[in-house]
Amino acid sequence: MNLKSQKLALSSIIFLLSMAFFGNAESNEPKKVIWSCKKPYGKENILWLVEWGSKSYIKVFDQRIAARYGMDGLEKRWDWGLDDTDLTYDYAITLEPDLSAQYFDFASSDNGRAKAREVYKCSK
Repeated sequence: MNLKSQKLALSSIIFLLSMAFFGNAESNEPKKVIWSCKKPYGKENILWLVEWGSKSYIKVFDQRIAARYGMDGLEKRWDWGLDDTDLTYDYAITLEPDLSAQYFDFASSDNGRAKAREVYKCSK
């Protein structure tokens, strides 16, 4: 192996090790996943659920609302409307594995529980 081949092999090894150690800069940015939702028998999407790390949001018609996104088991959840009094969220939308989404309004709840007020069918 000549000197030029050794340098090329060494630079390739250094590059591969740096990629394995530091990773790709793009991989640090969370992937943006968008779910489009409509009423069960509706024709048009009226709700969008966006998973995007700390930039997650929901969009209802043309209104974009910042939301906290999380996943509990197989259920995805978007919470918004932080209540400054008790530090809980007033609203939530959950997305189930069967791609049904449910909207909850906790703002008028006395015990922190609520039944789904709306149901949607979603797709990616």
